[in-house]
Amino acid sequence: LLLGLALLLAPAVRGESRWRTEWRAAQAAAAAGRTDEALGRLREVLTARPDYPRARLVAARLFAGAGRTDEAVAEIEELLR
Repeated sequence: LLLGLALLLAPAVRGESRWRTEWRAAQAAAAAGRTDEALGRLREVLTARPDYPRARLVAARLFAGAGRTDEAVAEIEELLR
């Protein structure tokens, strides 16, 4: 019974791990100035966790820094919903 429960919960735990791994990689890419990579990884984070405000704020900052104002504004608007 416990093994069956563990097997049922394993995908959820892996999913949790995956978005956290992507979040850390996005932060590292942003710190290294690899904006496109960071934004791609943030998309992965926000696909798994659309309610994660820190990811939206970082994405908005990166978009703004890259001169992609419309996308930055869209992230902020989504954050305020």
